[in-house]
Amino acid sequence: GIQGSTSELERRALALAGSGLIVWDWDVDTDRIYTSPEAEEALGLKRHSLETEAAGWLEVLHPADRDRFRATLDGIIDQRRGRIDQDFRLRAIDGHYLTFNLKARPVVGADGEVVRCVGTLTDVTAERIAAERLLHDAVRDNLTGLPNRELFLDRLGQALTMARLDDKVKPTVMVIDLDRFKQLNVQVGMAVADSILLTVARRLMRLLKPQDTLARISGDQFGMILMSERDPERILALAELVRRA
Repeated sequence: GIQGSTSELERRALALAGSGLIVWDWDVDTDRIYTSPEAEEALGLKRHSLETEAAGWLEVLHPADRDRFRATLDGIIDQRRGRIDQDFRLRAIDGHYLTFNLKARPVVGADGEVVRCVGTLTDVTAERIAAERLLHDAVRDNLTGLPNRELFLDRLGQALTMARLDDKVKPTVMVIDLDRFKQLNVQVGMAVADSILLTVARRLMRLLKPQDTLARISGDQFGMILMSERDPERILALAELVRRA
């Protein structure tokens, strides 16, 4: 009956369209990509902007993701099997990027060649941001946003490795402790004490160059790894500036 004439592919496409997922369908023979309108809506693009040849997508993709996108599609065509399950960043009309997960499978024709590649796009931006934030929180101090003890020790290890490989690299490490800070907590309360810590962190940051590290090692203790300066006189002068700050 009629059921038999509806190809497996069309049935899947209909099922996808009804599921609220964004359909991604690349017709390999004509080299046209079709997506449902939600992808363009999310990016603020005009309808059919994403319906181009595969190379047209390179315009909208994040520059760092372009080669991988090209290689992924080439790989599916060469191998005639496998599946795509990858994240790509697409540029919205206002210039920021949204991350989409592309899941797709090749459909092989009678001659064994890939005729199309069908699947779904899912906006995973929020999940990716949350994952990056978790990663960020693991090595950053919540109050000041500075590297924490773990990241400080990691960077110290890197600095020492660089120093062993290169005579010109001479790291200086400073540990800065705030005297009577515990009393402050008691006398003026946590909120004021926190704002003092933030002020100290900002003042210390201003003294450093991009290649240096400032970290919050513990409650009232900061650590510095100085890579930008190796002249002892100037390091002493900087230490005096730190004390004053």
